[in-house]
Amino acid sequence: MEDIENKCTKIGQNQQEYLDYSKKQENVLKDLTQKSAYLDKYSKSLDERLRLLEQKQYDLDIELINVEMKDEENVAELVKDITMKLNLKNEDIVKTWRIKGQYI
Repeated sequence: MEDIENKCTKIGQNQQEYLDYSKKQENVLKDLTQKSAYLDKYSKSLDERLRLLEQKQYDLDIELINVEMKDEENVAELVKDITMKLNLKNEDIVKTWRIKGQYI
């Protein structure tokens, strides 16, 4: 009889250990689910931020075409003249160049 009581006690202990372990795993799963949701939102936020930064960079790029090439021209001065005619700020121009053999 004592042997049966010991076995029942052991089964009860194992069951409690299993329930404790199961509860712990539920908490881990809940935590990971929350972290996953946070990382998903954060990733989407970073994607949007990157898109906006890329768009801002594109907004700064201006390509001029069909501007005749002249001997010993100063591209910076040419762009400066064009920006003045377009009522743009020359100090916003960071870099200018002409593609060799092409109009700008």
